[in-house]
Amino acid sequence: MEKSSKRTKSSKFIGLLIFFSLILFSNQSIFAHYYSRYVFKPTEEYVFQGEETVFETTIPNLRPVDIQVTAQNLPDKVTFIASDKTEIFNEAGVRCTRVRIIYRFDEIGFFRMPPIASRIRYGAYTLTVANVNVLHNPQTIQPLVKFERMDDGKTVYSVGEKIPLMLTVSFASKIESFHATVLENSAICKVTDEFPLPVTIGSFTDEPFAVAQFNFIPLEEGIVQVPQVNVKVQTWKEVDKIVSSEPMEFFIKKVVPEKNTQIQDKPSVTTDKFNKKTEITLTEKEILARNEKIQKIAELRAAEKKHLFNSSYKKNRVALEQEIGISKTENELSFGNLYIFLFLFLVSVVTLIVSIVFKKKALIIIMTILAFLILIGVLIFTICAGKDYAILLEEKIYLVPEEISNIYFSLKPGTRVQVKGITTDWIFITYGENSAGWVKSENLILLK
Repeated sequence: MEKSSKRTKSSKFIGLLIFFSLILFSNQSIFAHYYSRYVFKPTEEYVFQGEETVFETTIPNLRPVDIQVTAQNLPDKVTFIASDKTEIFNEAGVRCTRVRIIYRFDEIGFFRMPPIASRIRYGAYTLTVANVNVLHNPQTIQPLVKFERMDDGKTVYSVGEKIPLMLTVSFASKIESFHATVLENSAICKVTDEFPLPVTIGSFTDEPFAVAQFNFIPLEEGIVQVPQVNVKVQTWKEVDKIVSSEPMEFFIKKVVPEKNTQIQDKPSVTTDKFNKKTEITLTEKEILARNEKIQKIAELRAAEKKHLFNSSYKKNRVALEQEIGISKTENELSFGNLYIFLFLFLVSVVTLIVSIVFKKKALIIIMTILAFLILIGVLIFTICAGKDYAILLEEKIYLVPEEISNIYFSLKPGTRVQVKGITTDWIFITYGENSAGWVKSENLILLK
Protein backbone atom coordinates (compact mmCIF):
# COMPACT_ATOMS: atom_id res chain seq x y z
CA MET A 1 0.00 0.00 0.00
CA GLU A 2 2.82 2.38 0.90
CA LYS A 3 4.55 1.72 -2.46
CA SER A 4 1.29 2.31 -4.29
CA SER A 5 0.77 5.61 -2.44
CA LYS A 6 4.32 6.73 -3.26
CA ARG A 7 3.80 5.89 -6.94
CA THR A 8 0.55 7.88 -6.94
CA LYS A 9 2.25 10.93 -5.40
CA SER A 10 5.16 10.64 -7.83
CA SER A 11 2.78 10.46 -10.80
CA LYS A 12 0.88 13.51 -9.56
CA PHE A 13 4.14 15.45 -9.13
CA ILE A 14 5.30 14.58 -12.66
CA GLY A 15 1.89 15.49 -14.06
CA LEU A 16 1.93 18.87 -12.28
CA LEU A 17 5.46 19.49 -13.55
CA ILE A 18 4.40 18.75 -17.13
CA PHE A 19 1.29 20.90 -16.69
CA PHE A 20 3.22 23.95 -15.46
CA SER A 21 5.85 23.46 -18.19
CA LEU A 22 3.14 23.50 -20.83
CA ILE A 23 1.66 26.65 -19.32
CA LEU A 24 5.09 28.32 -19.28
CA PHE A 25 5.79 27.28 -22.88
CA SER A 26 2.34 28.45 -23.93
CA ASN A 27 2.85 31.83 -22.29
CA GLN A 28 6.22 32.23 -23.98
CA SER A 29 4.65 31.42 -27.36
CA ILE A 30 1.75 33.76 -26.74
CA PHE A 31 4.04 36.62 -25.69
CA ALA A 32 6.38 35.94 -28.59
CA HIS A 33 3.44 36.27 -30.96
CA TYR A 34 2.22 39.33 -29.05
CA TYR A 35 5.52 41.19 -29.16
CA SER A 36 6.21 40.32 -32.80
CA ARG A 37 3.69 42.91 -33.96
CA TYR A 38 5.84 45.76 -32.67
CA VAL A 39 8.15 47.01 -35.44
CA PHE A 40 10.99 49.51 -35.26
CA LYS A 41 10.27 52.15 -37.92
CA PRO A 42 12.18 55.31 -38.96
CA THR A 43 10.86 58.45 -37.31
CA GLU A 44 11.46 60.50 -40.50
CA GLU A 45 9.89 60.00 -43.92
CA TYR A 46 13.28 59.90 -45.70
CA VAL A 47 16.54 58.25 -44.68
CA PHE A 48 19.65 60.06 -45.92
CA GLN A 49 23.22 58.91 -46.35
CA GLY A 50 25.61 59.92 -43.56
CA GLU A 51 22.90 61.10 -41.16
CA GLU A 52 21.85 59.48 -37.88
CA THR A 53 18.46 57.82 -38.33
CA VAL A 54 16.17 57.03 -35.40
CA PHE A 55 14.06 53.85 -35.43
CA GLU A 56 11.47 53.52 -32.67
CA THR A 57 8.61 51.41 -31.40
CA THR A 58 6.29 51.72 -28.39
CA ILE A 59 5.33 48.70 -26.26
CA PRO A 60 2.46 49.11 -23.74
CA ASN A 61 2.34 47.78 -20.17
CA LEU A 62 6.13 47.65 -19.85
CA ARG A 63 8.57 49.66 -17.79
CA PRO A 64 12.00 50.59 -19.22
CA VAL A 65 13.66 48.15 -16.80
CA ASP A 66 11.56 45.32 -18.26
CA ILE A 67 13.14 45.46 -21.72
CA GLN A 68 16.67 45.18 -23.08
CA VAL A 69 17.58 45.38 -26.79
CA THR A 70 20.72 44.49 -28.74
CA ALA A 71 21.51 45.35 -32.40
CA GLN A 72 23.44 42.47 -34.01
CA ASN A 73 24.71 41.35 -37.46
CA LEU A 74 24.26 44.70 -39.15
CA PRO A 75 24.78 44.99 -42.94
CA ASP A 76 27.93 46.60 -44.32
CA LYS A 77 27.93 50.40 -44.28
CA VAL A 78 25.43 50.45 -41.39
CA THR A 79 26.68 51.58 -37.96
CA PHE A 80 24.89 51.26 -34.61
CA ILE A 81 25.11 54.61 -32.75
CA ALA A 82 23.00 54.31 -29.59
CA SER A 83 19.72 53.16 -28.04
CA ASP A 84 17.46 54.53 -25.31
CA LYS A 85 14.25 53.68 -23.46
CA THR A 86 11.72 56.19 -22.19
CA GLU A 87 8.58 55.71 -20.10
CA ILE A 88 5.58 57.51 -21.65
CA PHE A 89 1.80 57.47 -21.56
CA ASN A 90 -0.11 56.92 -24.78
CA GLU A 91 -3.31 58.70 -25.84
CA ALA A 92 -5.42 56.23 -23.82
CA GLY A 93 -3.39 56.96 -20.71
CA VAL A 94 -1.67 53.55 -20.70
CA ARG A 95 1.85 53.38 -19.34
CA CYS A 96 4.25 52.37 -22.18
CA THR A 97 7.94 52.16 -22.98
CA ARG A 98 9.25 53.87 -26.10
CA VAL A 99 12.38 52.16 -27.41
CA ARG A 100 14.72 53.91 -29.86
CA ILE A 101 17.61 52.54 -31.93
CA ILE A 102 19.89 54.99 -33.78
CA TYR A 103 21.75 53.89 -36.94
CA ARG A 104 23.96 55.66 -39.47
CA PHE A 105 23.92 54.60 -43.14
CA ASP A 106 27.16 55.38 -45.00
CA GLU A 107 25.92 54.31 -48.44
CA ILE A 108 22.83 54.86 -50.56
CA GLY A 109 20.60 51.95 -51.59
CA PHE A 110 18.03 49.52 -50.21
CA PHE A 111 18.90 47.88 -46.87
CA ARG A 112 17.24 44.79 -45.39
CA MET A 113 17.53 45.33 -41.67
CA PRO A 114 18.08 42.37 -39.32
CA PRO A 115 15.70 41.95 -36.33
CA ILE A 116 16.56 43.31 -32.89
CA ALA A 117 17.39 40.73 -30.21
CA SER A 118 15.45 41.67 -27.07
CA ARG A 119 14.80 40.42 -23.56
CA ILE A 120 11.36 41.38 -22.25
CA ARG A 121 10.90 40.60 -18.57
CA TYR A 122 12.23 37.04 -18.44
CA GLY A 123 11.76 35.96 -22.06
CA ALA A 124 13.96 36.29 -25.16
CA TYR A 125 12.30 37.67 -28.32
CA THR A 126 13.16 39.20 -31.69
CA LEU A 127 11.57 42.48 -32.78
CA THR A 128 11.31 43.38 -36.46
CA VAL A 129 13.09 46.41 -37.97
CA ALA A 130 11.61 48.00 -41.09
CA ASN A 131 13.68 47.86 -44.30
CA VAL A 132 14.77 51.27 -45.61
CA ASN A 133 15.78 52.94 -48.86
CA VAL A 134 18.69 55.32 -48.19
CA LEU A 135 18.88 58.42 -50.40
CA HIS A 136 21.64 60.91 -51.17
CA ASN A 137 21.98 63.55 -48.49
CA PRO A 138 20.51 66.84 -49.76
CA GLN A 139 22.64 68.82 -47.30
CA THR A 140 25.93 67.57 -48.74
CA ILE A 141 25.35 66.52 -52.36
CA GLN A 142 25.78 69.06 -55.15
CA PRO A 143 23.32 69.52 -58.05
CA LEU A 144 24.09 67.53 -61.18
CA VAL A 145 23.26 68.52 -64.78
CA LYS A 146 23.59 66.12 -67.68
CA PHE A 147 22.13 65.06 -71.01
CA GLU A 148 20.34 61.73 -71.43
CA ARG A 149 20.02 60.10 -74.84
CA MET A 150 16.54 59.61 -76.27
CA ASP A 151 17.37 57.41 -79.27
CA ASP A 152 17.74 53.65 -79.62
CA GLY A 153 21.35 53.55 -78.41
CA LYS A 154 23.20 54.11 -81.70
CA THR A 155 26.97 54.44 -81.45
CA VAL A 156 27.83 56.10 -84.78
CA TYR A 157 26.05 59.11 -86.31
CA SER A 158 26.41 61.09 -89.54
CA VAL A 159 27.34 64.73 -90.07
CA GLY A 160 24.17 66.86 -89.93
CA GLU A 161 22.08 64.15 -88.25
CA LYS A 162 19.79 65.32 -85.43
CA ILE A 163 20.52 63.54 -82.15
CA PRO A 164 17.69 63.93 -79.57
CA LEU A 165 18.83 64.64 -76.01
CA MET A 166 17.02 65.36 -72.75
CA LEU A 167 18.54 67.86 -70.31
CA THR A 168 18.08 66.66 -66.71
CA VAL A 169 18.92 68.14 -63.30
CA SER A 170 19.42 66.11 -60.13
CA PHE A 171 19.70 67.11 -56.44
CA ALA A 172 18.44 70.69 -56.85
CA SER A 173 15.57 72.28 -54.93
CA LYS A 174 14.85 74.88 -57.62
CA ILE A 175 15.68 75.29 -61.33
CA GLU A 176 15.63 78.91 -62.46
CA SER A 177 17.06 79.13 -66.00
CA PHE A 178 19.56 77.66 -68.47
CA HIS A 179 21.79 78.87 -71.29
CA ALA A 180 23.58 76.81 -73.98
CA THR A 181 27.14 77.55 -75.11
CA VAL A 182 28.17 77.76 -78.78
CA LEU A 183 30.79 75.59 -80.54
CA GLU A 184 32.04 75.87 -84.14
CA ASN A 185 31.82 72.14 -84.96
CA SER A 186 28.25 71.55 -83.73
CA ALA A 187 24.91 73.14 -82.97
CA ILE A 188 22.35 72.55 -80.25
CA CYS A 189 18.78 73.81 -80.23
CA LYS A 190 15.92 73.48 -77.79
CA VAL A 191 12.88 71.57 -79.03
CA THR A 192 10.45 71.65 -76.10
CA ASP A 193 10.35 72.68 -72.44
CA GLU A 194 9.18 69.97 -70.06
CA PHE A 195 8.21 72.60 -67.46
CA PRO A 196 8.07 76.40 -67.55
CA LEU A 197 10.95 77.89 -65.57
CA PRO A 198 11.55 78.70 -62.80
CA VAL A 199 10.26 75.51 -61.18
CA THR A 200 10.49 74.44 -57.53
CA ILE A 201 10.95 70.74 -56.75
CA GLY A 202 8.65 69.86 -53.88
CA SER A 203 10.50 67.00 -52.17
CA PHE A 204 13.97 65.56 -52.35
CA THR A 205 14.48 62.61 -54.68
CA ASP A 206 17.37 60.76 -56.30
CA GLU A 207 15.53 60.67 -59.64
CA PRO A 208 16.70 63.16 -62.32
CA PHE A 209 14.28 65.98 -63.18
CA ALA A 210 13.65 66.46 -66.92
CA VAL A 211 14.01 70.14 -67.93
CA ALA A 212 13.99 70.41 -71.74
CA GLN A 213 14.48 68.40 -74.92
CA PHE A 214 17.28 69.39 -77.32
CA ASN A 215 18.49 68.40 -80.77
CA PHE A 216 22.27 68.11 -81.09
CA ILE A 217 23.56 68.52 -84.68
CA PRO A 218 27.22 67.66 -85.38
CA LEU A 219 28.79 69.66 -88.24
CA GLU A 220 32.03 67.71 -88.81
CA GLU A 221 33.29 64.13 -88.62
CA GLY A 222 35.29 62.55 -85.81
CA ILE A 223 34.68 62.83 -82.08
CA VAL A 224 32.40 65.82 -81.50
CA GLN A 225 31.51 67.14 -78.07
CA VAL A 226 28.01 68.29 -77.13
CA PRO A 227 27.99 72.01 -76.20
CA GLN A 228 27.64 72.53 -72.47
CA VAL A 229 24.45 73.97 -71.02
CA ASN A 230 24.78 76.19 -67.93
CA VAL A 231 21.85 75.86 -65.54
CA LYS A 232 21.09 78.25 -62.67
CA VAL A 233 19.84 76.18 -59.73
CA GLN A 234 19.32 76.37 -56.00
CA THR A 235 20.69 73.71 -53.67
CA TRP A 236 18.77 72.22 -50.78
CA LYS A 237 20.81 74.54 -48.55
CA GLU A 238 19.20 77.44 -50.48
CA VAL A 239 22.45 78.42 -52.18
CA ASP A 240 22.24 79.71 -55.77
CA LYS A 241 24.71 78.10 -58.19
CA ILE A 242 25.43 77.86 -61.92
CA VAL A 243 26.09 74.22 -62.86
CA SER A 244 27.39 73.11 -66.27
CA SER A 245 26.23 69.91 -67.94
CA GLU A 246 28.58 66.93 -67.81
CA PRO A 247 30.77 66.38 -70.92
CA MET A 248 29.23 64.17 -73.60
CA GLU A 249 30.76 63.08 -76.93
CA PHE A 250 29.61 61.28 -80.08
CA PHE A 251 31.53 59.60 -82.88
CA ILE A 252 30.46 61.20 -86.14
CA LYS A 253 31.13 59.73 -89.58
CA LYS A 254 31.22 61.59 -92.84
CA VAL A 255 28.20 61.32 -95.12
CA VAL A 256 29.12 59.30 -98.24
CA PRO A 257 27.17 60.57 -101.27
CA GLU A 258 25.34 58.04 -103.37
CA LYS A 259 26.82 57.05 -106.74
CA ASN A 260 25.70 59.20 -109.63
CA THR A 261 25.88 57.03 -112.73
CA GLN A 262 25.22 59.97 -115.05
CA ILE A 263 28.30 61.79 -113.83
CA GLN A 264 30.42 58.64 -114.12
CA ASP A 265 29.39 58.15 -117.74
CA LYS A 266 30.34 61.69 -118.70
CA PRO A 267 33.75 62.00 -120.36
CA SER A 268 34.43 65.14 -118.31
CA VAL A 269 35.26 63.02 -115.22
CA THR A 270 38.98 63.30 -114.56
CA THR A 271 41.26 60.28 -114.60
CA ASP A 272 42.31 60.87 -110.97
CA LYS A 273 38.73 60.71 -109.69
CA PHE A 274 37.99 57.63 -111.78
CA ASN A 275 41.11 55.85 -110.49
CA LYS A 276 40.27 56.82 -106.91
CA LYS A 277 36.84 55.23 -107.21
CA THR A 278 38.35 52.13 -108.77
CA GLU A 279 40.79 51.83 -105.87
CA ILE A 280 37.95 52.09 -103.33
CA THR A 281 36.03 49.37 -105.18
CA LEU A 282 39.09 47.10 -105.26
CA THR A 283 39.71 47.68 -101.55
CA GLU A 284 36.14 46.68 -100.76
CA LYS A 285 36.60 43.53 -102.82
CA GLU A 286 39.83 42.75 -100.99
CA ILE A 287 38.12 43.19 -97.63
CA LEU A 288 35.28 40.92 -98.76
CA ALA A 289 37.75 38.26 -99.94
CA ARG A 290 39.71 38.53 -96.69
CA ASN A 291 36.54 38.13 -94.60
CA GLU A 292 35.61 35.02 -96.59
CA LYS A 293 39.02 33.53 -95.77
CA ILE A 294 38.57 34.46 -92.10
CA GLN A 295 35.17 32.75 -92.10
CA LYS A 296 36.80 29.66 -93.58
CA ILE A 297 39.52 29.79 -90.88
CA ALA A 298 36.82 29.83 -88.21
CA GLU A 299 35.12 26.80 -89.79
CA LEU A 300 38.43 24.90 -89.95
CA ARG A 301 39.19 25.69 -86.29
CA ALA A 302 35.74 24.43 -85.31
CA ALA A 303 36.43 21.21 -87.25
CA GLU A 304 39.80 20.83 -85.45
CA LYS A 305 37.99 20.78 -82.10
CA LYS A 306 35.51 18.12 -83.21
CA HIS A 307 37.79 15.61 -84.96
CA LEU A 308 40.44 13.40 -83.43
CA PHE A 309 42.51 13.20 -86.63
CA ASN A 310 42.55 16.89 -87.52
CA SER A 311 45.92 17.33 -89.26
CA SER A 312 44.31 18.10 -92.65
CA TYR A 313 42.06 20.78 -91.14
CA LYS A 314 45.04 22.25 -89.32
CA LYS A 315 47.18 22.30 -92.49
CA ASN A 316 44.50 24.10 -94.53
CA ARG A 317 43.85 26.57 -91.71
CA VAL A 318 47.55 27.47 -91.33
CA ALA A 319 47.83 28.00 -95.10
CA LEU A 320 44.88 30.43 -95.07
CA GLU A 321 46.32 32.29 -92.07
CA GLN A 322 49.61 32.77 -93.87
CA GLU A 323 47.78 34.14 -96.90
CA ILE A 324 46.28 36.96 -94.80
CA GLY A 325 49.54 37.61 -92.93
CA ILE A 326 49.05 35.65 -89.69
CA SER A 327 51.72 33.28 -88.36
CA LYS A 328 52.57 31.37 -85.16
CA THR A 329 49.00 30.75 -84.04
CA GLU A 330 47.91 28.29 -81.38
CA ASN A 331 46.20 25.04 -82.35
CA GLU A 332 42.75 23.95 -81.20
CA LEU A 333 42.38 21.21 -78.57
CA SER A 334 40.49 18.27 -80.04
CA PHE A 335 37.68 16.80 -77.95
CA GLY A 336 38.64 13.45 -79.47
CA ASN A 337 41.71 13.52 -77.20
CA LEU A 338 39.39 13.93 -74.24
CA TYR A 339 37.60 10.72 -75.16
CA ILE A 340 40.97 8.91 -75.24
CA PHE A 341 41.79 10.23 -71.77
CA LEU A 342 38.41 9.08 -70.47
CA PHE A 343 38.89 5.63 -72.01
CA LEU A 344 42.34 5.30 -70.38
CA PHE A 345 40.87 6.42 -67.05
CA LEU A 346 38.13 3.79 -67.32
CA VAL A 347 40.68 1.06 -68.16
CA SER A 348 42.87 2.06 -65.22
CA VAL A 349 39.90 2.01 -62.82
CA VAL A 350 38.80 -1.44 -64.04
CA THR A 351 42.38 -2.74 -63.69
CA LEU A 352 42.57 -1.25 -60.21
CA ILE A 353 39.36 -3.03 -59.17
CA VAL A 354 40.66 -6.33 -60.55
CA SER A 355 44.00 -5.91 -58.75
CA ILE A 356 42.14 -5.20 -55.49
CA VAL A 357 40.07 -8.37 -55.92
CA PHE A 358 43.18 -10.49 -56.52
CA LYS A 359 45.19 -8.57 -53.90
CA LYS A 360 48.05 -7.52 -56.17
CA LYS A 361 49.63 -4.83 -54.00
CA ALA A 362 52.19 -3.59 -56.51
CA LEU A 363 49.58 -3.35 -59.28
CA ILE A 364 47.17 -1.58 -56.92
CA ILE A 365 49.74 1.15 -56.23
CA ILE A 366 50.62 1.56 -59.91
CA MET A 367 46.99 1.70 -61.08
CA THR A 368 46.02 4.11 -58.30
CA ILE A 369 48.79 6.53 -59.29
CA LEU A 370 48.01 6.12 -62.99
CA ALA A 371 44.26 6.68 -62.52
CA PHE A 372 44.98 9.76 -60.40
CA LEU A 373 47.34 11.25 -63.01
CA ILE A 374 44.90 10.54 -65.86
CA LEU A 375 42.08 12.16 -63.85
CA ILE A 376 44.19 15.29 -63.33
CA GLY A 377 44.93 15.32 -67.07
CA VAL A 378 41.20 15.05 -67.85
CA LEU A 379 40.40 17.97 -65.54
CA ILE A 380 43.14 20.17 -66.99
CA PHE A 381 42.13 19.30 -70.56
CA THR A 382 38.45 20.00 -69.78
CA ILE A 383 39.30 23.43 -68.34
CA CYS A 384 41.52 24.35 -71.30
CA ALA A 385 39.13 23.02 -73.94
CA GLY A 386 36.17 24.71 -72.25
CA LYS A 387 37.52 28.23 -72.85
CA ASP A 388 35.66 30.38 -75.36
CA TYR A 389 37.53 31.74 -78.38
CA ALA A 390 36.65 33.91 -81.37
CA ILE A 391 38.20 35.13 -84.64
CA LEU A 392 38.62 38.87 -85.31
CA LEU A 393 37.08 40.43 -88.42
CA GLU A 394 38.42 43.91 -87.62
CA GLU A 395 41.70 45.06 -86.10
CA LYS A 396 40.37 47.75 -83.69
CA ILE A 397 40.30 46.85 -79.97
CA TYR A 398 38.71 49.52 -77.76
CA LEU A 399 39.51 50.43 -74.17
CA VAL A 400 35.82 50.70 -73.18
CA PRO A 401 32.69 49.40 -74.96
CA GLU A 402 32.03 52.63 -76.89
CA GLU A 403 33.10 53.44 -80.43
CA ILE A 404 33.69 57.03 -79.36
CA SER A 405 36.43 55.85 -76.99
CA ASN A 406 40.11 55.56 -77.85
CA ILE A 407 41.44 52.53 -79.73
CA TYR A 408 43.47 50.58 -77.16
CA PHE A 409 45.48 48.40 -79.55
CA SER A 410 45.15 46.61 -82.88
CA LEU A 411 45.39 42.98 -84.04
CA LYS A 412 45.40 41.49 -87.52
CA PRO A 413 41.96 40.38 -88.74
CA GLY A 414 41.82 36.58 -88.52
CA THR A 415 43.62 36.43 -85.14
CA ARG A 416 42.19 34.06 -82.56
CA VAL A 417 41.36 35.77 -79.23
CA GLN A 418 39.85 34.50 -75.99
CA VAL A 419 36.33 35.62 -75.04
CA LYS A 420 35.99 36.76 -71.42
CA GLY A 421 32.64 38.53 -71.32
CA ILE A 422 29.66 39.26 -73.57
CA THR A 423 27.19 42.16 -73.46
CA THR A 424 24.41 43.04 -75.88
CA ASP A 425 26.62 44.68 -78.52
CA TRP A 426 30.18 44.24 -77.24
CA ILE A 427 32.52 41.37 -76.32
CA PHE A 428 35.47 41.64 -73.91
CA ILE A 429 38.49 39.74 -75.26
CA THR A 430 42.05 38.96 -74.21
CA TYR A 431 45.10 38.22 -76.33
CA GLY A 432 48.22 36.89 -74.69
CA GLU A 433 48.88 37.74 -71.06
CA ASN A 434 48.70 41.53 -71.02
CA SER A 435 46.37 42.57 -73.87
CA ALA A 436 42.64 42.97 -73.27
CA GLY A 437 39.87 45.18 -74.62
CA TRP A 438 36.42 45.44 -76.18
CA VAL A 439 35.30 44.50 -79.70
CA LYS A 440 31.92 45.00 -81.36
CA SER A 441 30.13 41.64 -81.44
CA GLU A 442 29.51 42.00 -85.19
CA ASN A 443 33.29 42.08 -85.75
CA LEU A 444 33.91 38.68 -84.14
CA ILE A 445 33.21 35.09 -85.22
CA LEU A 446 32.63 32.96 -82.15
CA LEU A 447 34.17 29.48 -82.31
CA LYS A 448 31.68 26.79 -81.29
